[in-house]
Amino acid sequence: MTKHLSESQIIPYLQGLATQGNEVTLLSFEERLADADLERFETGRVAKLLSDSKIRWKWLRYHKRPSLPATGYDVFLGTIYSVYLIVRHRINVVHSRGYVPLPIALVCKLFCRTKLVFDVRGLMAEEYVDAGHWKQGSLPYRATKWFERLAFRHADAVIVLTHRVAEILRSIPSLRKTPVYVIPCCVNVESYPIGTDRLALRKELGVVGSPVLAYVGSLGTWYMGREMVKRTTKV
Repeated sequence: MTKHLSESQIIPYLQGLATQGNEVTLLSFEERLADADLERFETGRVAKLLSDSKIRWKWLRYHKRPSLPATGYDVFLGTIYSVYLIVRHRINVVHSRGYVPLPIALVCKLFCRTKLVFDVRGLMAEEYVDAGHWKQGSLPYRATKWFERLAFRHADAVIVLTHRVAEILRSIPSLRKTPVYVIPCCVNVESYPIGTDRLALRKELGVVGSPVLAYVGSLGTWYMGREMVKRTTKV
């Protein structure tokens, strides 16, 4: 389960699972598309990539506003559809990428008896407080921490991005018997041009002799973008 597949970096992971003989069903939530764009979206590059990898892809509309009711509506529909997919395809493991799909995954775990892999990424409540979006102790903060504790209590495995977060989670009593795995962010350098191809591309882009930073993924208030740019200019 994930949000905005077109912006997601999960496809290589799913391809790796599929090549090992696992049957993979992916449910994503996507922005509303115009009818003219819908067919192209469903048959485009990402759809073909998943189809070629024998990954079953299903998607639902993502509703953004008003924030809390829209999220609740998406979670409600996502839960119903996920239960249907579990029964229809006999799914026995549910993977929640981040906190937004977590309520859906918990229902699947508790009522459909699936195993639950909670892909924490980062500690969402603390990140939002650090970024100034939430106040510690606010309703969104407390609700997120409540779901987090519930997930930790019922998860069969937990995934984080850093060893530091793994140390923090392993100190939580309810997680002492739950495997915590660190899967750091990474990049496939073979996807980028090297040698003469790299020089030709620099000439084509008009950046010969200039530092170039290729960045894929989210860039928010806590991603230290200024520091990354400074570091790049020194390399």
